[in-house]
Amino acid sequence: MYNVARPGKAPALEQRQSQQIIAVACSPPPEGRARWTVRLLTEEVIKRKLVPRVGRETIRVLLASHDLKPWREKMWCVTQLDQEYIACMEDALKIYEKPLSEHQPVVCVDEKPVVLDEDIRPPIPMQPGQIGRRDYEYKRCGTANAFPRNSLPEAGTMAQWKV
Repeated sequence: MYNVARPGKAPALEQRQSQQIIAVACSPPPEGRARWTVRLLTEEVIKRKLVPRVGRETIRVLLASHDLKPWREKMWCVTQLDQEYIACMEDALKIYEKPLSEHQPVVCVDEKPVVLDEDIRPPIPMQPGQIGRRDYEYKRCGTANAFPRNSLPEAGTMAQWKV
């Protein structure tokens, strides 16, 4: 009774078609385009005859089910990976591999850019029965780099931390 197939429409894409569409989404976009969009991807898979007909929603659902967002990019900057860079990176990784020590703690810091701004109009502090108010306009005063300390190991991993 429970293993009976459910009635309904057959899936719009076969497994092979889905795999081919995902491969296209993971490939570079056509020349003159910065990234794939759902509409562009739909047109491309039909043009390449991977499927005879498919809707944008089918492509969107397929990408979502594989957690693919080809229109998004994460950027980073790595200069040349020469021997000096690799040696420095390995030195840093060796420090993280060391066991925890009360006498030689490892404290990690990370640089975080912060936007500095100033209110154009002074904020109005809250009063009984009235929330505080702040104007959305501001004056940009540049940026600064903050160096927040990463969190210490969880409680119980060291006998006593003295920071």
